[in-house]
Amino acid sequence: MEHQEEMQNGSAISIETKNISKSFGLVRAVSDVSVSVSAGEARGLVGENGAGKSTLLKVLSGITQPDHGTILKSGKLFAPRNMVEAHASGLSIILQEVGIIPSLSVAANLYLGRTNHFVRGGIILKKRMYEQVRQLLSDFGASHIDPRMPIGRLSKEDQKYIEVIRSLAFTPDVLLVDETSAALPGDGCDLLFEKITEMKAAGASILFVSHRLREVLRICDSVTVLRDGELVETLSSADLDEEGLRSLMVGREFSGHYYRSDQIATRSDRLALTVRNLTINGSFHGISLEIHAGEIVGIGGLTGCGMHPLGKALFGLLKVDDGVVQVESGGSVRTICSAKCAASNGIGYVPRDRNEDGLMLTSSIRDNICLPTQKQLQRQGRGIIRKRAEKELAQKGVELLDIKATSIEQLVIALSGGNRQKVALAKWLAREDLKVLILDCPARGIDVGVKAYIYELLTRLKEQNIAILLISEELPELIGMADRILIMKEGRLNKEYTRAETLKEEILIKSMI
Repeated sequence: MEHQEEMQNGSAISIETKNISKSFGLVRAVSDVSVSVSAGEARGLVGENGAGKSTLLKVLSGITQPDHGTILKSGKLFAPRNMVEAHASGLSIILQEVGIIPSLSVAANLYLGRTNHFVRGGIILKKRMYEQVRQLLSDFGASHIDPRMPIGRLSKEDQKYIEVIRSLAFTPDVLLVDETSAALPGDGCDLLFEKITEMKAAGASILFVSHRLREVLRICDSVTVLRDGELVETLSSADLDEEGLRSLMVGREFSGHYYRSDQIATRSDRLALTVRNLTINGSFHGISLEIHAGEIVGIGGLTGCGMHPLGKALFGLLKVDDGVVQVESGGSVRTICSAKCAASNGIGYVPRDRNEDGLMLTSSIRDNICLPTQKQLQRQGRGIIRKRAEKELAQKGVELLDIKATSIEQLVIALSGGNRQKVALAKWLAREDLKVLILDCPARGIDVGVKAYIYELLTRLKEQNIAILLISEELPELIGMADRILIMKEGRLNKEYTRAETLKEEILIKSMI
């Protein structure tokens, strides 16, 4: 291990880990990692899912205690017992997972652990706190948010934005960012990057985790690569490109072309899903589309265009105000009126937020994979689950998706983000009656290796005549995978494009704005 100097590139070291190790049961998440970040430096931290990035940030912020090793902040021993202590010492973290308390107000979440600023005689002066929060929200371009509102009633993007504001508002000298930009709208990302630039100029240090490698190279001065919990290398961003960074992450040469290799739109003549005049007032209006067996239809658009609620409505999770969704099932046409109806007629759905909407985190892999198939796993007429069949189905899902786990009984919460996403997929792909698969941002927050695996899997499903609806915020993903792309704008379908080698991001963007 290279000796860490007290000065780095002429600047004092602001935050440093020395031989940090952390295990969870038999899983070694971080092993003997030593990293130092200078004042005024933004350091990217990259690696495949399970490489140890989030664990290292949680150790630094006091959320998780290390098994071995020490942390130094400005040359002094730093050992926060929790996130509040870390914040009080000038270190803030923006978590990948939801880091808010839904039942508390926006103001209470923003001042979490700091409400003593508004206490007089043992009473919290809420009016004064609300006034300060209104000004704070205005300063960060979020004046549309009511500080008195329970934060759980905000959209997921606004909830994450409040977390960002909370971490930036109190001028930390060390900022940890864990996969945050994927959960923010475009203007939120721009503000975050602008603030990071300002913080660097003021001498703060940033550790920035993201699977968006272009973003890492744009924002960060240097990049540290982790693999299987161990430090691989730290390099200047000026000496790297996305291709080289991918190779360091996975430990082998990695082709950037991991989408479909063909450039021709193909599909079966058989209709799989038909949508007519589907409307949810305030979300989308008059959506009509058809998806054929063996076809990948992509849907894209700006934040708030209605594509994410549309995915939920097609699966019967949202009540519609008008229109109909129909699926070809067993030689007849069935109308989808609920999620239960959708699942029983061969439709699967993987939501955008796998942790909150797609998985039971504190249940086993077996329970998650078998959940949509409970009825088929019951002994006929008895309502008793056939345990052997259940285990076989779960094991089939684990093998089919190559899920890295100790067993099918491992809790999903103990898995890496990429393996959680594989579980969310496995519960549908393990079924033999799957006809239509609705995927909402399936590659969101996962590493390049798992992305490549999922894209290869979608190609195989297409070849098996599964109809796929791919909702995505990533234009290269839509161009690379879809036979047809539908662009939504202000709740309506605005334009349709057919797969072609000449189709570029710029063309799609014109239809979105």
